[in-house]
Amino acid sequence: PMGGCTTADNVDAGVVDHAGRVFRPDGGTYDGLYVCDASVIPRAIGVKPFLTISMFAERASELMREELELPGYDPAVEGDDRA
Repeated sequence: PMGGCTTADNVDAGVVDHAGRVFRPDGGTYDGLYVCDASVIPRAIGVKPFLTISMFAERASELMREELELPGYDPAVEGDDRA
């Protein structure tokens, strides 16, 4: 369940970069192709990896927003699903 799309600094060491962008064979990244699930974690990290996986997905989401020049998360505008 983990490690299929390992996060790395370059295409020779993994599948995605720190933002979840998928590497191309030439070392760049594919436009609009992201992986934001447990497969980016290189190995089992503990009994309950939920928070680490969630942190990666939330961080990747914020980086996508910046890349697309969208505003950051605003709970007043977007709401909070914990209500």
